[in-house]
Amino acid sequence: ESLQTPKVPLFYLCLAICCKLSEQHRNTDAFATAALTSHVVFLGGTLKSLRDADEESLQAQWWDRKSPALPLRARDIVPLMDLALQYQAKPCHPPTLPVELPCAMICQRLLVVFTVSSGALWVLLGAARSPHLPVVVSGMSPSALGSGLLVGVHQLLQDCLPPPRMMVQIHGLLGLQHLGNEPGQSDGICFNTVVTIGDTGQCSQENPPELQSKAFCWWKVEDEDLKSRVLQRLSTSSFIPVYS
Repeated sequence: ESLQTPKVPLFYLCLAICCKLSEQHRNTDAFATAALTSHVVFLGGTLKSLRDADEESLQAQWWDRKSPALPLRARDIVPLMDLALQYQAKPCHPPTLPVELPCAMICQRLLVVFTVSSGALWVLLGAARSPHLPVVVSGMSPSALGSGLLVGVHQLLQDCLPPPRMMVQIHGLLGLQHLGNEPGQSDGICFNTVVTIGDTGQCSQENPPELQSKAFCWWKVEDEDLKSRVLQRLSTSSFIPVYS
């Protein structure tokens, strides 16, 4: 069938990327699956028929999402297609591509924010050396893998916030970074994850909760442009969703 007359435009499909995330992790079951949408640009050509198959043939075919006979090694891509269609119909976040920066491990860079009804905004920073956004490294033990991607986030907040803890909400991703051009050295991925403490924008107290660890500190955002951009994202839930 000609690629210039597909049954279904490519932007109705999503691409599942399942990749081992570093040389030392390749004997584990750890992988990340992403749903991507795009607009298609046809450059010509045809899909190989069974008669024309060779050792490089993938036997790709167009699927109309209705025909039940679809041979798949795993069906985990099917709900991702549904998510991609939902995004295509009503995008919940702006177009986002990975930032090409190498990473040697699976980790998360956290944007942990505390807001109050007056509009003030604080961001949690790591205090070691120069202030920076906290980074949480995902463990690769069987128990850590079974706990999901976000277990490190909860552990960090448990370490730095005193009991009783305020409400914590993980909103999703601002983006991610990956550049796997050095096998075994940069096969990791870093997720930029947004977390809020307390009821966003509704908290009556004027200061963030005290921290029980000196490894962290609160930074009050004074830059009005930066503050408005963060608050706008929070008010519209403009993040890439995470299911973990």
